[in-house]
Amino acid sequence: MTPMPHILAGLAYILGAGALALALAPLWGLAAFAAAVALHAVWWNAALAKRLDAADARLGDLRRELKFARDEAKGILEAIEGMARKNADMGTVVAEMRVLKSLVEELSGKPVGEAGAAAYIAPAKPNLADSQVLDIVRDALREGRVELYLQPIVDLPQRRRRHYECFSRMRGPDGTLIGPDSYLALAEAYGLVTAIDNMLLFRGVQLVRRIQGQAGAGAGTGIFVNISQHTLADRRFFGEFVAFMGQNLDLAPNLVFELAEAQTRRLKSEQWDALAALAKSGFRFSMDQVIEPSHLDPAELARRSFRFVKVEARKMLDYAASGGGSGFVRLRQGLMDARVELVIDKIENEPTLVEVLDLDAGFGQGYLFGEPKPLKESQ
Repeated sequence: MTPMPHILAGLAYILGAGALALALAPLWGLAAFAAAVALHAVWWNAALAKRLDAADARLGDLRRELKFARDEAKGILEAIEGMARKNADMGTVVAEMRVLKSLVEELSGKPVGEAGAAAYIAPAKPNLADSQVLDIVRDALREGRVELYLQPIVDLPQRRRRHYECFSRMRGPDGTLIGPDSYLALAEAYGLVTAIDNMLLFRGVQLVRRIQGQAGAGAGTGIFVNISQHTLADRRFFGEFVAFMGQNLDLAPNLVFELAEAQTRRLKSEQWDALAALAKSGFRFSMDQVIEPSHLDPAELARRSFRFVKVEARKMLDYAASGGGSGFVRLRQGLMDARVELVIDKIENEPTLVEVLDLDAGFGQGYLFGEPKPLKESQ
C-alpha cells in the first residue's frame, strides 16, 4: 500500500489547522479539511474496488477448479463402473473365446468320429407339463435365455467338420433346458415360433461375424439356420428380414437358410419372390426333412437356389436299394449336374455310416459325428 495518500491527507489536515489557528480564513480551513476527507474516501474506494476485483478473480478461479475436480471425480467413477462391468462379464468373455478358438480349430478340418467311436445318445426330454414348458419358453424369450447349439456337418469319407447347423434351446431360470421336441408344438399353438426364429437368426448372424473375423479360418463354412413356415408367412417380419440381409451381403458366403420340403410346397409366389431376392444377393438355401427322395427334382432345386439337400440315412438307403438302384443313380447324377450337395442326415452309428459311404454322398450329419453342443460353454 503506497504512503502518498496518507501524506496528502496529513498536509491537508495541517493546512486546515493552521488556517484556523491564524484566523486567516475560517472557511478556507473548513474547505481544506473537507478536501482531505474527500481525498481519503476516494483512496479507500479505489483500494476497496481493487480488493473486490481480486476477490472476484480468485472466486472465478476457485469455481473453475471446483468444476475440474467434479469432472475428474465423475470420470473416475465412470472408469470404476466400467471396470466393474468388465470384471462381471470377464467369465463369459473368456468362455466364449475358448469356445470360439475350439470352433475355429474344428473349421480347419479336424477329423471326428473315428471308427469304433460309440454313437451319441440324445438327451431325454424333461418331464414337464405343457404349462411349465410354455412358461419356460416365454421367460426365455423375454429374458434372452435362448441358447445357440451347433451340430457339425462333415465331409465324407474324411469326416472333417465343414459346416454347422444351428438349433435353439430354452433355459429356465432354474437351469432346466428344453429343446424343440419339447416346445415346438406349443410355440406353434401360441404364436411364438417367429420370435424364436428371430432370436435364432440373430445368434446365427453373431456366430457368422465371429467366424469371419478369424483370419479366413471359416472360409466356405456354412452356418445353417432354419426358417419356419410361420416366419415365411409373417409378411412384416419376413419383409424386414429380407431387407436386413440385403444390407448385410457380407454374410452370404457363410449363412445358409434351411427350409423343410413340406413347407416349400406351401409357399406362395410372393414368398418365392422374397427368397429369390435373397438368392440374388448371394445367399444359399438347404432343403431338409425330405419326405420321399424319388420326388426330388435337382434342376428345380438349383433354379430355386438350393445348394444343399438333406435326406435321412435310412430313407436314402432304402431308396438306393429299391428297383435295382436305378432311381437313386439318376438322382445322384442329377444332383451332381445341378451342383446341389447331398447331405445324408441322421447317421447315428458306424454300421449305418458303412452303408452310407456306398452312396457317394458329399456330406454327413448325425450323432455319430457330434451331438448339438452349446456355443457358450466352459472348456
